[in-house]
Amino acid sequence: MNLVFLSNGFPPRHTAGTENYTAGIASALAQAGHRVSVICVGEWDSGPQPVNGVTRDTYQGVAVARLDANWTAGPDPNRYLYDNPVIADRVAALLDEMQPDLVHITSCATLSASVIRVVKQRGLPLVITLTDYWFICPRISLLHADGHVCDGQTSAWECLTCLLWGAKAYRLPARVLPAPVLRPLLQGVSRQPWLSRRPGLRGMALDMADRKARLLPLLAQADRLISPSRFLAAMHTACGVTQPIHVLEHGHDLGWADQVGPRPVNRPRLVIGYVGQIGEIKGVHILLAAIARLDPQQEAVEVQIWGDPDKSPAYSARLRAQAAALPHVQFCGRFSREQLAAVYGGFDVLVVPSLWVENNPLVIQEAFAAGVPVIASNQGGMAEFVTHEQNGLLFTPGDADSLAAALRRLLLEPDLLPRLRRQAPAVKTVQAELAELLHIYDELHSPG
Repeated sequence: MNLVFLSNGFPPRHTAGTENYTAGIASALAQAGHRVSVICVGEWDSGPQPVNGVTRDTYQGVAVARLDANWTAGPDPNRYLYDNPVIADRVAALLDEMQPDLVHITSCATLSASVIRVVKQRGLPLVITLTDYWFICPRISLLHADGHVCDGQTSAWECLTCLLWGAKAYRLPARVLPAPVLRPLLQGVSRQPWLSRRPGLRGMALDMADRKARLLPLLAQADRLISPSRFLAAMHTACGVTQPIHVLEHGHDLGWADQVGPRPVNRPRLVIGYVGQIGEIKGVHILLAAIARLDPQQEAVEVQIWGDPDKSPAYSARLRAQAAALPHVQFCGRFSREQLAAVYGGFDVLVVPSLWVENNPLVIQEAFAAGVPVIASNQGGMAEFVTHEQNGLLFTPGDADSLAAALRRLLLEPDLLPRLRRQAPAVKTVQAELAELLHIYDELHSPG
């Protein structure tokens, strides 16, 4: 079968969760003998034109076409963030060249939802895997600017105030203008193309009424919607998605897990690991605050933080300052796939302290594959995959005291960690997911 994946990015240039998931499935399909191509964005905000060319390369047997784009260069950058006609035209030309049997979208962020339209205009079967909340939240995370988790069932005005929360364009008028005056003023200004180029507002789709009106009807054009977790599916249904959403958990390439060796006996310290992006919504500062609350037991733990500090330099600097007063905290930086066994094999427990409602964190399944229990925020897909007292522990999201209490239990209850480790669940393989996807592809490609 000739398959094309559309995604926001692709390795080795982009290596976050969705990009790595797409690469894993695409390369596995290529190894199984299918013709597989990927269309994604390379550059996103540089160059003189909305699209400045296409860079082509091959990654793990997959042909990749990277659109070098600049969303700020278009006549209406606000709308181009979610409905970009220039990218749509380039994707249309690439689809005409590639002539796929089916298209599978794993993210519309950066490409925009306009690519759905061009796929269906060509009469191609379309599968969309929901990997985050982009269709219902311009922040993608459902984490409100004031720190609370949003349910997504909000008005355009509520979304706009969230996006403008920390901006002078909102704060100053909000102090002096009554709501009946402020609301139409800001709604009118938010439709101005220049606004999304301003410092503090870059990359935010501010015309929320238009965004909401466009995205769900486009999403409804998919022939099959897939979610990797029940929670993510339920959130989209609650926010107005009417078609069935098929829950299909991600599969994983587990070849590396066989290389995880036995854990050293009588380690001098409990080794606590964090793996992931270094960003505030990931809650790494909550982990460090919890370690600070372990006094006088701080000497009994070691913290290893794995992730790229350059993605958010200011936040990384804050973390280093926070860790300065703590013993045995290591900032380990990025690592390659070849290091997975060594990284996870060095942990006694993985902590996933995310403030946002992650739907199916890859790191949880990687930890289980390595036989490492997980302590996670009690929300979203994290609570769906971590069963409290069985394969890990759950704590109150954003609550350092609650996390510290969970960590303290591992120090004070000698039987707890071995019990959690023994009960780590089996992890779904990429081969199992591949079989499920191919069944879906065959149904859509050869209906009846």
